[in-house]
Amino acid sequence: MRSVAIARTTGRLIPHIGLPGNPVSSMVAFELFGRPAIMKMMGKRGWQRPVVRAIATDRITNVDDPRLFLARCAVTRRDGRYYASLTGSQGSGILTSMAKANGLTLIPAEVDTVEAGDEVDVLMLDWSLGDEWGSWVGEDGDDTPLPGTTVIGPDRAG
Repeated sequence: MRSVAIARTTGRLIPHIGLPGNPVSSMVAFELFGRPAIMKMMGKRGWQRPVVRAIATDRITNVDDPRLFLARCAVTRRDGRYYASLTGSQGSGILTSMAKANGLTLIPAEVDTVEAGDEVDVLMLDWSLGDEWGSWVGEDGDDTPLPGTTVIGPDRAG
C-alpha cells in the first residue's frame, strides 16, 4: 500500500479518495483511510475498528518492508483468548487471503518476525459472531461488550 490520495476538488468541494491499483492494497487502504474519512465527513461516532491482542498461530515475517506490516489473518476466540492465523499468501493481488480475513495484524516496522505463540495486535475488520463495531455474542448467547479490545484513532467523542 504505497499510494493513497485524499483531496477535495475546487469549486464544488467534492471529496476525492484515490486508492492503489492492486485489489488487496485498495481494500486495506480503504479500511485504513477511506472508511474513516467517510465516517468522519458523515459525522458518525464510534466507527473506529477494535484492536485485540491475539496469539499468532503462524510465523509472520516482514520481508524488508520499512512500514507497519498488515498481514491478513483470521481471528478466533477460544478458552478466553484470541488467536490469529494467516489466511494464506500475503501478496497485494491475492484476493482469497483478504476474503478469508477478519483482521489485519499490526506489526511494527522494526519487528522482522513474529513467531507462532507470540502475541500480536490485530485490527478487526469484521466480527462474524456479532456486531462488527465492537460487541459480540458470548458463548451463553448474551450480547456483551467485546472483551480485551482497545480502539485506535480519534476518541469516540469526535
